[in-house]
Amino acid sequence: LLAAADKYLFTNEQKAALLGIVGGECGWIPQEESAQYSDPDRLCEIFQSTFKNNKELATEYSNWLRGGKGDKEEFFDFVYDTCNNGRKVGNIQPGDGGKYFGRGFLQLTGRSNYERYARLSGFPIDKNPNILIDDIAASAEIACIYFLDRVPQSVVPTAHPDYFYAAKKAVGNNSPDIAARKLAYYEHFYGHRTPEGFQYAAP
Repeated sequence: LLAAADKYLFTNEQKAALLGIVGGECGWIPQEESAQYSDPDRLCEIFQSTFKNNKELATEYSNWLRGGKGDKEEFFDFVYDTCNNGRKVGNIQPGDGGKYFGRGFLQLTGRSNYERYARLSGFPIDKNPNILIDDIAASAEIACIYFLDRVPQSVVPTAHPDYFYAAKKAVGNNSPDIAARKLAYYEHFYGHRTPEGFQYAAP
């Protein structure tokens, strides 16, 4: 990950942001998104536009794998269906959810993201999504390319902590616990805390 960061990212703020956000997403090891949730409330929190706080529906999809209710592809086909969360990540047809669920250092999700970053990186993750898990170097490069592509150009790469907050927003929505974890990791790697009372103003 650091080798890729040295190739694509050139400031301490960018590199610390990458390490902090990746740590919060996957613990610095490329992983697949989990299809196993034991708590219906957590499902409602993570997939708000899918479950719409419907605890009965969330209970049906809780303990999906351990309860033998189905495989991970079936779970993600539902939560990332085009009628649910899938619209936000560019899923357009049945099966997209089960194919393009979260993977890699940044949990890249959705057909449109896989197609875009296959094109920008040259790695065919749209045809073989597991490259994001099996090829650590490719996954790291894609994470860096994502930062360069999604963080607004108006955000100064040396701005602390603005660059971190812009990158965190670009990666996607977080539950409060994950957002706090990313900030703590960022501050650790950067070596300075966020100024007390800081409020990020998105460009």
